[in-house]
Amino acid sequence: MRFKFNFFRWSLLVSLSFFYCGEPSKEFITSKGRWLVDEKGRTLILRGINFSERSKRPPFLPEVPYEDIEKLKEWGFNAVRFLIIWEAIEPEKGIFSEEYLEEVIKWVDEFSKREIYVLLDMHQDLYARKFGGDGAPEWAVLDIPYEPAQPWYLNYLSKPVIENFNRFWTDESLQEEYIRAWEFVVEKFKDNRFVIGYDLMNEPFFGSSSPLTKNFERSYLQPFYEKMISRLKKIDNNHLYFFEPNIIAGGGFPSFLKKMPFDGLVYAPHYYDPTVLWEFPYDGNESRTYSSFVLREKEANRWGIPWVLGEFGLLFHTYNSEEYLEDHMKLIEDFMIGSFYWNYNREKWDDMSPVDEEGREKCLSYCPLDVLSRPYPGKTCGELLKFKFDRRKKEFTMEFMSYGGENPTEIYLPFRHFGERPHITVEGGTFEYNLKDQILYLFAKEKKRYRLIITP
Repeated sequence: MRFKFNFFRWSLLVSLSFFYCGEPSKEFITSKGRWLVDEKGRTLILRGINFSERSKRPPFLPEVPYEDIEKLKEWGFNAVRFLIIWEAIEPEKGIFSEEYLEEVIKWVDEFSKREIYVLLDMHQDLYARKFGGDGAPEWAVLDIPYEPAQPWYLNYLSKPVIENFNRFWTDESLQEEYIRAWEFVVEKFKDNRFVIGYDLMNEPFFGSSSPLTKNFERSYLQPFYEKMISRLKKIDNNHLYFFEPNIIAGGGFPSFLKKMPFDGLVYAPHYYDPTVLWEFPYDGNESRTYSSFVLREKEANRWGIPWVLGEFGLLFHTYNSEEYLEDHMKLIEDFMIGSFYWNYNREKWDDMSPVDEEGREKCLSYCPLDVLSRPYPGKTCGELLKFKFDRRKKEFTMEFMSYGGENPTEIYLPFRHFGERPHITVEGGTFEYNLKDQILYLFAKEKKRYRLIITP
């Protein structure tokens, strides 16, 4: 089962035709219709990874050397979703940590040096560390007795987690502090062109409201988003604002959010197959993921904005995990969306990270990075029409409508699949190209439809 183009996609070919890849359009990443657009007017595909699970606990920062970023670049990741934590930002009510933000700035600078984009993600799970998760500072947590459950996500059903979220969604003073924490962050990064934008809240939980009706998203989540975005845009109207639906949408359920009255928005849902949790085997049925992606595509199309997959992944020792990852990546290609794999982390227990505690690439019955590190058009000087990687055949194909101009289309071609001298066929018009550091720079000279076929 594969995604078919709809009228919305094709109509954007006309609406985007004014872009010209000869001169920069803006200093920052922007959006137009369903696409992200780089500073030179090129269609931008984010191939990202979350960084990092270790940031959920003190000192609330990744505990890996900066040199690990070079590996991300080598594997073709052009973006990270960098976790920041409310508890670290505002450890005491009304007091914001300059020291913590200085450390975050150092990390963002290191990514910027490698030309890797950063999405700052205000992360939470289970509301706060007290309940086995992360997020809210201690002063913002109700003191309710807590008995932990396993697996960890079942704690969302516990009384203290539900009551704390109920309080958050109804307490304007608490929401005010959360927004002030974001204002503190945005003020620091408003001029950084390698920051893509801000992911406003990770996996919003509905408390005792029903997520299967309009009530939570329409009465609580959307008003909160609109209040927060309107405030933050007064500080920074250049960067993009990423927002997520309620948490169970990540299992394939619909969202009831409506179009918001702002430009520069990006829809950033997650997806984890609910039948493939905690080592349950993957049955090879990609239709659940496909159906979820169709829902997300329809929602984003209805609002006229791009969408990216903010999180996806699974435990690598899950039966058929290679097939699951491959199916996921193929659908990401079919839908031509940005994505952020969960996650990069050196902790020994983390079976979702593609590296071990020494930072070495994991290889089990297969090497997960053989699936995740794959060719894709990072920046297309024109309208991207489709792209696909057949890992078995080691064949990459891509079609796009060129805008012409001086700036190249940039395609990541990993040596692990193609070697250092891939065979490149380009059909449709005149072109020039060069290959450097696993990036193919293709200069399409004519405003025509081009088709690429790349093999080892």
